[in-house]
Amino acid sequence: AALPHQEQRDSPFSFPEPVLLKSGLERDEETQSVSLIRLEKEVSCAISVIKKYKPKYFFVDGSLVPQYQDKPRKDSGINEDYFSVVKLFELLYSVAKINSTILIGCVEDSRGTRFRQILQEEVILKKSIRIDSKLLDSSFDASLLDYYLDCGERTFAFPYTNSSSSHAILKDYSSEWANSIFVFYIKCSLFDKPLRVEFVLNKGSDLKSVSDSVAGVVLALSSLHKEYSFPSVLIEADIRAGLSEQEINVVYERLVDKLGGKIRLRRKNRPFG
Repeated sequence: AALPHQEQRDSPFSFPEPVLLKSGLERDEETQSVSLIRLEKEVSCAISVIKKYKPKYFFVDGSLVPQYQDKPRKDSGINEDYFSVVKLFELLYSVAKINSTILIGCVEDSRGTRFRQILQEEVILKKSIRIDSKLLDSSFDASLLDYYLDCGERTFAFPYTNSSSSHAILKDYSSEWANSIFVFYIKCSLFDKPLRVEFVLNKGSDLKSVSDSVAGVVLALSSLHKEYSFPSVLIEADIRAGLSEQEINVVYERLVDKLGGKIRLRRKNRPFG
């Protein structure tokens, strides 16, 4: 993972700061550790921005909940890092609530199935509709809804999970926030699949009014291209944050200069062809 120095963060040009992972990690733990470090930095940055600017809406690229792939094994050496990130997410929700900011997460390529499960369990079975619900087992929400939503339409808002106590991540949340994440899908562009949108609903807030408000701002920022729907502010942020291959090579060579050529993989350091 590479992050800018604190004193360079206000500059559009900054040299990334290498972050060292814990030693002795297994391959899966290395991947999870990188993801947790990234989440910690991103959420910390989000908290700082909300405290400073108090925006009405704050967009997050991706889910408002850590993903199950980020959760280490019970005997992992990075479990403490994982639970620290969970607490940081809860702090983000709390800071947003204090500053009257609505958190919005947009998932660019969602593989979610929660809406499909609602159709199977709450509609087809309970309404005794003569359709074999198992036919939907292999469907993802975005693909399924692409057939039913017209441009500008959205689904109703529904809870992130039907049982937070058995959810891989939300069961680690406090009772205050475990059931506060809601989701809907909205079709913003004619020739693109519906976009998964997540938001935090504070206790006492009206679900319909908040979801309508969120849908309006997401549609306005995501319907600028007929073949691609994603909030323009997140596109710009991603472009600014990404490192080019050339920049990555510069960072790597700086590390080699500091630590010596032995850090290179042997296969990359052969003196002959």
